Amino acid sequence: MESPTPGERSAHGVIELQDLAVATSANYRRFFDVGGVRVAHTMDARRGAPVHNDLASVTVLAREGMSADAWATALLVAGPGQALAMGQRAGLEALLLLRRADAWVELGLGRFAGRPLDAIIPLGV
Repeated sequence: MESPTPGERSAHGVIELQDLAVATSANYRRFFDVGGVRVAHTMDARRGAPVHNDLASVTVLAREGMSADAWATALLVAGPGQALAMGQRAGLEALLLLRRADAWVELGLGRFAGRPLDAIIPLGV
């Protein structure tokens, strides 16, 4: 998984997979700056406008890549509160990265719940 830190291209962590697919949907690399406001490239069809919430990225594990990708995008669009509720109901394994002031906050479901994780190894540890 890539770090969402602006101007930096480094790994946030490593996920070892066996018989699983992983997909990440994010808005920290592909966006537009309009008058100092970040405008995401992902659209929220409910509002007919770009996604506007605190999620920087959502990573989902699933048996098939299409499912992982669809869920990652759906959770990113839903926003933090709804994403957690949807993910819990669906029994997903997901890692959500939220923007909070000058820090990144991780919220996890399934094997991603309760850091530190065996599945994700932060660099430098």
